Amino acid sequence: MFVRKLAKVCGYSRPSSFLVKVTDYFGPSSSMVKVGGYSGPSSLLVKVSGVFRQLDVVLVLDLSSLADSHLDIYKSSLKRFISESAVEDIGHQFSLVSYGAQVDIALNLTDGVTTTRCLQAVDDLLPLPGGRNTHLALAALRETIFLPESGDREGAINVVILITSGPSFLPFRTLTEANLLKESGVTVFSLGVGRWVKDAEVQFLASKPASYYSKRIPTVSELGETLSAIVTDQCTIDFKPKVIECAPLFDIAFIMDASSTMSAEDFRLQREFVDNLVSSFDISPQTTRAALVAFNNDSRIIFNMATYSSYSPIKKAIFAVDQTGAGRVLDKSMRFCRNFVFRHRRLDSSQVPVPQVLIIITGGKSRYPQRVLEEANLLKEDGVTIFTISVSNQKQTLMSRIASQPATRYNFNLLQFSQLYMVYSDMVNTTCKEYGTKLPEEECHGLADIMFFYDVPQTDEDLGILRSYMETIVRYLEIAENATRVALTALHHGGLSPITTLEQNLNQSEIFQALLLMRTPVSTEKTTGHFLPNRSIKWRDDVIKIVVLFRFGLNHSIWRDLSRFVTASYRQDILRFVINVGNISADISNRLASEPKASHVVYAPYMDTLMTTAPYLLQRICDGFGCQTLVPSGGANGKEKAAALRRQRNSETMRCLMYLLAVMALACQADRTFDIDAKIREIMNHCGNLADVAFILDASSSIKPDDYETMKDFIKNMIKSFEVSQDRIRIAIISFNQFVSVDLYLDQATDGEKAIAQVDEILATNTGTNTHKALHAARTMVFQPSVGDRPTAPNIAIVLTDGQSTHEEETRQEAKKLKNHDVTVFSIGVGKWLSDQELQVVASRPTSIFSYRIDSFGGLDTIRESLKKKTCISPPRMPDCDPVKLDIAFILDASSSISSEDFQKMKEFVDSFISSFEIFPSSTRIALIAFDLYSRLEFNLNDYDSYNPIKNAIYEVDQRRTGTATHKALEMARTEVFSLKREDGKAKKIAVVLTDGKSREPDLTEVEAANLKDAKVIVFAVGVGKSRISELEKVASKPNPPFNIHVTEFDQLQEIFPDMVAETCKDKPDQGPVDCDGTADLMFLVEIPSEDADYELVQKYMEQLIDDLDIGQGQLRVAVTLFAKKPFPVVTLPEEASKPEILASLRDFELPSKRRADLANGFSVLEVMADLGWRRKMSRIVVSMFIDSPDKSLQPDVLSIFQDIKKRNLESIVVNIGKPWEEGAKTLASDKEDIIFVPRFDALSNTLDRVKARICDACGFRGDIVFLIDASSSITQGEYDTAKGFVKQLMSGFNISDDQIRVGLVVFNQFVNITYHLNKITEPGQTGTSLRDLVDTVAPIQVGTFTHKALKAVREEMLTPDNGDRPDVPNIVIVLTDGQSRKPEETVTEAAMLREAGTLMFAISVGRWRSDTELQVLASKPASQYTFAVETFDGLETIRSALSEKTCQVLEKPPKLITECFTKADILFVIDGSKSISPQNFETAKTFVAKMLDSYIISPEYVRVAVMTFDQKVRHGFYFNTYEILDDVKNAVQTLEQYQVGTFTHKALEAARKDYFNPINGEREDAPNIIILLTDGRSRKPEKTLQQADITKSFDITLMTIGIGNSKIEELESIATVDGEPLTFSVHEFDQLVGITSGLVEQTCKVKKVEIQECSFMMDFMFVLDLSSSVGEDKSKVQDFVSKMADGYEISDTAGRIGFITFNSKPYLDLKLSEGITKEAIKTRIDEMREPGVGTMTWKALDMLREQAYTAENGARPGAYKVAIILSDGKSRNVTKTIEAAKLVRAADITTFVVTVGKYKDEEIKAIASEPADFFTFSVEAFDQLFSLLQVIKKRSCEKASAHNQPQKRLLLDLEALVKKLEDKRGFL
Repeated sequence: MFVRKLAKVCGYSRPSSFLVKVTDYFGPSSSMVKVGGYSGPSSLLVKVSGVFRQLDVVLVLDLSSLADSHLDIYKSSLKRFISESAVEDIGHQFSLVSYGAQVDIALNLTDGVTTTRCLQAVDDLLPLPGGRNTHLALAALRETIFLPESGDREGAINVVILITSGPSFLPFRTLTEANLLKESGVTVFSLGVGRWVKDAEVQFLASKPASYYSKRIPTVSELGETLSAIVTDQCTIDFKPKVIECAPLFDIAFIMDASSTMSAEDFRLQREFVDNLVSSFDISPQTTRAALVAFNNDSRIIFNMATYSSYSPIKKAIFAVDQTGAGRVLDKSMRFCRNFVFRHRRLDSSQVPVPQVLIIITGGKSRYPQRVLEEANLLKEDGVTIFTISVSNQKQTLMSRIASQPATRYNFNLLQFSQLYMVYSDMVNTTCKEYGTKLPEEECHGLADIMFFYDVPQTDEDLGILRSYMETIVRYLEIAENATRVALTALHHGGLSPITTLEQNLNQSEIFQALLLMRTPVSTEKTTGHFLPNRSIKWRDDVIKIVVLFRFGLNHSIWRDLSRFVTASYRQDILRFVINVGNISADISNRLASEPKASHVVYAPYMDTLMTTAPYLLQRICDGFGCQTLVPSGGANGKEKAAALRRQRNSETMRCLMYLLAVMALACQADRTFDIDAKIREIMNHCGNLADVAFILDASSSIKPDDYETMKDFIKNMIKSFEVSQDRIRIAIISFNQFVSVDLYLDQATDGEKAIAQVDEILATNTGTNTHKALHAARTMVFQPSVGDRPTAPNIAIVLTDGQSTHEEETRQEAKKLKNHDVTVFSIGVGKWLSDQELQVVASRPTSIFSYRIDSFGGLDTIRESLKKKTCISPPRMPDCDPVKLDIAFILDASSSISSEDFQKMKEFVDSFISSFEIFPSSTRIALIAFDLYSRLEFNLNDYDSYNPIKNAIYEVDQRRTGTATHKALEMARTEVFSLKREDGKAKKIAVVLTDGKSREPDLTEVEAANLKDAKVIVFAVGVGKSRISELEKVASKPNPPFNIHVTEFDQLQEIFPDMVAETCKDKPDQGPVDCDGTADLMFLVEIPSEDADYELVQKYMEQLIDDLDIGQGQLRVAVTLFAKKPFPVVTLPEEASKPEILASLRDFELPSKRRADLANGFSVLEVMADLGWRRKMSRIVVSMFIDSPDKSLQPDVLSIFQDIKKRNLESIVVNIGKPWEEGAKTLASDKEDIIFVPRFDALSNTLDRVKARICDACGFRGDIVFLIDASSSITQGEYDTAKGFVKQLMSGFNISDDQIRVGLVVFNQFVNITYHLNKITEPGQTGTSLRDLVDTVAPIQVGTFTHKALKAVREEMLTPDNGDRPDVPNIVIVLTDGQSRKPEETVTEAAMLREAGTLMFAISVGRWRSDTELQVLASKPASQYTFAVETFDGLETIRSALSEKTCQVLEKPPKLITECFTKADILFVIDGSKSISPQNFETAKTFVAKMLDSYIISPEYVRVAVMTFDQKVRHGFYFNTYEILDDVKNAVQTLEQYQVGTFTHKALEAARKDYFNPINGEREDAPNIIILLTDGRSRKPEKTLQQADITKSFDITLMTIGIGNSKIEELESIATVDGEPLTFSVHEFDQLVGITSGLVEQTCKVKKVEIQECSFMMDFMFVLDLSSSVGEDKSKVQDFVSKMADGYEISDTAGRIGFITFNSKPYLDLKLSEGITKEAIKTRIDEMREPGVGTMTWKALDMLREQAYTAENGARPGAYKVAIILSDGKSRNVTKTIEAAKLVRAADITTFVVTVGKYKDEEIKAIASEPADFFTFSVEAFDQLFSLLQVIKKRSCEKASAHNQPQKRLLLDLEALVKKLEDKRGFL
């Protein structure tokens, strides 16, 4: 096993080949055994190290300021380091360089080859005082030491250990020299000793990551330990990959574990690691951007992508992150990344999306792994590449699932944080290789043969990307016969298809031309052997041979060829690169690629990112040439270079081999045996087959404990019977109840014991049987390559359950998906609660093999051996027929000529056959007829609805008498079985006849068989033994297998049914005649072929076509005219011939003797059509069939003949047989899609479906359709033509006639041009220009996009009776525009008026300037069904089919119009997520909310939506400003989760008011605020709920409630009552929610923003404002708040006056009431408000308020209502004094409102405020939220002032004021 693993790692398919290679290198096999046996492990290490771990080490010592004592410690430490390094044994070389003011090379590399010499050099070291010229020492290394003449070896690793004790004299030059040294490939350790060193310089000198290669040593005495650590780790120095220099263009985000359970040291290491990674990239807005999210039990975004534009502030932010809490809720931070960090994808200069990378670091298990996986999948679906790093006890399988695939590349598992440096280089190099390598500036020259093998992409778009990729590679190569040759070969499921070959010697331009020949799909003809270089690939001798294989999902059928190719390439020395795109098996790629795999396997996560890998691949190819520095033209001879490269590569391969051997050997020291000839031994009674097996166990609490132990014993015994290992059978275990747990992944069970131990740990703890979730987990989480699923091993799932699944339909769908995932599924049902139907649903086909039903758990052992055997032999599976509907009748010969034993085999055959299908009334139904001289209907199609009762009925059928009256059984099948109609539509009808002899009445049998087939029944005929073959051929639908099968023995029946089942499932169900909606007149105009055989094919073609149409009075009418030199009418329309009559006329027509004569004097089609009897107001279609293209001299005459059709506005379909005549076909056909070229007569049948679709698929329902085309100047002429062509194509899908579909056309810009009205109908058959052609005549492009004018013209002019609008048909308007309208508000109004009139509106928007809001405004609701958006006008074609289909659907069945709402509102949905609501009902509630959103215009200008859920806690979903687009909002609603604890409604209402309705989270000042509360139960604390509801409503928030089931309606009505009217809706079940949608929408539309008028009561209003130092920069927000409050009051002598006091350590009366008598004066003083100061002496401010503010000299007025607002962000310095001062204020009849910001003591707040405190107190978390209080404070203060100012008093005051004014006007009296 040891040798086999080594061989596999090194790329050898056989251990023996590997041993030969190793023995050749080591010497005799005995020495190999000795090494493997560990008799001398050190000698093995020495031997291996001598090959490829040799180091050239230079010790650079700062001796500028060392005391003698310190120098001695230096020397002691260095001598210890050298001694431990085993210089002679391992083959290292040492050099010693000391420096101060000067540089002294104490030992050169050529001399430092022995320990003795090195130690002597250390003893001779002397101090070098006078300065610290570090730069000179580093320059000496580069210029003197690392040279061949100084002993530098080509294959050795260069390492520098720099020891310094202070800053360098010239730091800039030092850093420059260090960079030059590192760029030359030298690894630099930098050690700073003592307190005078500069950390920044030490880190800059070292290689990256600095956390690994640099070290600060406090004292000289610790130097020895540091050097010893380097010795211990020196075996990894040379294998640590160096970081690629690159400047990748991508966005990278980090999720960092900030849990307090992590030690401070580990957290520091984590921050340093993130810092090192960020410092490796070029941080700028143009290249790499970075973001950071920290998580514990909560998540926070430390900085986002756009926050910082350089590295320095990012570094500070990283080290400012702290540990704030316990717990690890990773899914929330991933959701933050998805919704906020990666929300808007950046585009590069070419408008290509920039790659997005997420790096997750965690030190423990996440609390909700399933949510983590779901978030990871969503991120990856959005195109984000995910790296994961798990440390300590993190569950590795979870992290490998989170990571991008392959996990071996993107997932890292470490034991401790100190090992983070180990993955640093891999991560940087991976991101650089995929996103940051630059293309070279010159061609790459070399003598090479390069073969590109590409797995054919599935789409033209992907093929274009691959073509561009290859063009890029070829462009940089020197393509010539004496340089590089290139060949292309396509791989596909059929084999290989060469595009070009090497021997063609194509030049670069010819290769570019060949790339254009790449097609998808490629021909499936298999060409074998192309992967064998020594046979089919003509390599040149003595050149570099390179193969590049692109993998997108290669079919398994060619792996054998690939393996042979790999084996051959070892011998031929071929360099192999593999480009892996997407989630493709890494194991296969590693097997195909050259060593080392990391350099020869290139990963592109998605097709869009493929181009980013081109520079790296090109560089690697150039490296293969031996031109790492891009050798210029005229370099070394190609052959010599190639030979040298081969020698070098051979040496590298052996070094890699020996390294792997050494590492494996030293890792397995516990195993002291090394048996080269060891073979795998089979264990008796063990299943030794290769398989990946997953046990899926029901762990619900319905299973009794004893039964559960019995079930686990059964599973454990099954596992024991397998040979469990990673090489043979792998085991996975899934348990499920309400939840699903993957207890063991395939790559975790290294032996059976581990799997058995895992079974023991499973507990049955929860209710529920969510089988569908378990099946989903098996497919998406277990049978995946990243967790051990092997492509070469069969996948088997064994499902064991005792109950019916909770969600039957979901279980059906998930079972189907799992089986389609190539998994064989066994289902085992225990007990009586599981239905037979579900066993069938879950199991593979046939269910007779793959399902088991037992009565109790005690019976499990009875099936163990059977199950084990089937698992090992992997029995064949049948395909699932779903969704094909089948009616199958078995007709069994029960005559006495069949023995009872053979009759039993017939019944077993029937059982096996039907067990391959799902038996349900809505899918497959079964009937059985037994016959001899008489026929007996044993059971009919509607007798049984599941498998088991049918099976029992089959085995109860008996034999009775002699005779074989087959015809009677066939007649019974037709008249009694297949006459039964299905309520759910048509089904495919199958009859299976099984007999062993000839029928009594052969002629009658033939007649009845024909009658059965005429009834659209497919007949299979199976004969056994002496049955008459010729008779069976006439009975069967086709004379060949599998329809007609003959076997000699009854035992062979089990061998034939799989083919019959496959045939049954393969064909589409027979739908009967094609249903052509509406009516039409159809004429075939067919040129007569010159050959009788060809005419027979044409005749058969027309018969098939006519036979499939609904023909008759009121439906389709058909005419047929054949022509040669003149026309020959066969069928004319006035006859209204029936289908049989038409077919008979075709068969009886006698061909003229002269056929293809000269057409120059031919007929006119007008003559042919004159008397056809076309029906008025009907669609008229002509199918013209002509043969070959006529001679050029005849073409004008022929065109004139056929152009009559076009002139008469007939729909024209052209079938051109033979030589294509494109000009004629294009002129004649209605549209390019109506042209069908057929190469041969025998290929006509391939066009049947297409012609039928064109005849019948045109929408024939009645309706009036108006097209609006944007013709503004933002559209180019080419785009305008594309838009017109799109409209013409749409029209071709409608049956346009006066009676069916009418069409109008409007184009608009700044003007509106009505091209034609709905009554502009050119009747088919009349001469004139067709409506489609008139589209080309529309008005030209001009400036402006006045959409509202176009809509108004449609409403007022187009949709009127005078212009063709019909009141009894639906109206549809289709708007096509590329930009936002000039007047959006008027567009909204006009669109609404059209929809209110019942018009259905479709909106199509094109280009990047489109407005999603306007799309919603224009379209009918739900907008998602009536809007279409494309990026370019060329993209219109992609939506044509969907738009045409949707238009026809609404014409057929006009939808019920959804209540629309054009209001502006902020609507918050508050959803009860407590435990009383089942998960299914919670999903229904979310669906209800999502559906309700369709009625609104979701945009920043109209409706904004927020959602929260609640139970015992409040769960924030998203805020008003989180999403702006309807689809985003709906998707976010669907992601809401349920926690199921309590119903604390009061908390939800409080959180809604405080957290959602504030400007920070998107609340708008001018929008009404609405809460819609959905709950199914009474709140836990009703009093608090009512209290919070009252407070909420006082903030002008409208509350609406929805009660479900047992909810307390009285409570909900109290909550939602407004002006005495409750806004409450009630339903009994969640499913009834949809019924209240329109009413609820209508209510929300009625809500308007309550605009409070200026408060005009006499009020003396004082603000008391805290301006302590804690306010700081928020002073401006305080000023804005006071200013906006002042705007809400009328300021005059008879109304309001305003003043304010500010305070900190003392109070200041900054604005007296006598001064605050105009708004201008008030705002001027607000702008001059003093700066904050120290202290919060609140009581002093209250004393000033009472003693000074409200005095007459300061402006207080008698009778005025005294109001004060105290605003503070912190408690006062003396709470007792503040409370006492507040009492005096209230005693002075001053009403006090208190507003607090942040945390504040309730005791102090209540003491200051007037009573009741809840009415007069307000609190917000931040100053930004103050503005949400404006309206409520204004409203409440005015209410109080109104009550205070009695009318009589106010009148007296007014009179006094008037008298005063009169007195002031001198001379007035």
